Amino acid sequence: MDSSKSTVRAYLVPSWLPEKRMFDHYENANNTSFTYLWRDDNDEKMEPIQLSAKDYISKSMDWIRSLLDDEKYFPTSTEVAFPKKFEKTVKAIFKKIFRVYAHIFYDHFKTVQALGIEAHINSSFKHFLLFAFEFGLIPKNELEPLNEHIVNRLGSNYTKFLNIGQEKVKKKK
Repeated sequence: MDSSKSTVRAYLVPSWLPEKRMFDHYENANNTSFTYLWRDDNDEKMEPIQLSAKDYISKSMDWIRSLLDDEKYFPTSTEVAFPKKFEKTVKAIFKKIFRVYAHIFYDHFKTVQALGIEAHINSSFKHFLLFAFEFGLIPKNELEPLNEHIVNRLGSNYTKFLNIGQEKVKKKK
């Protein structure tokens, strides 16, 4: 997690990046616009807040790291049971990681290509998605910003996990 966090921070979220909000200007193939608000998903009283992409990613990575390091959420002893909200917590983690991938693909893919890490990002994203699909960790509506990208990377047989039908799948050119 630390190396991916530092790569994201160093190259994809540089200090000179404008204070752009997460997806307040993006549209998918259906012309649906997306805005991602940040909140601590384990604090049900917290209202979602709008952050710059840089702050959203930083807070998300720090939040995920704190959960992974917390025995209360991810016990390492076989003597300790997983918490009742374990599945909800894992789904929240996957949602935030997906949103970071989405930001990378929308705003920084040329940088990814220039750094020569496109194959690594695509492979990492593909494995991330396949795991998420296998265990139902990301709802279809969260995947919408990258529906076309997902189909282009994984194939049309994965539309069952997305909010699109076969007739809407664009062929990879």
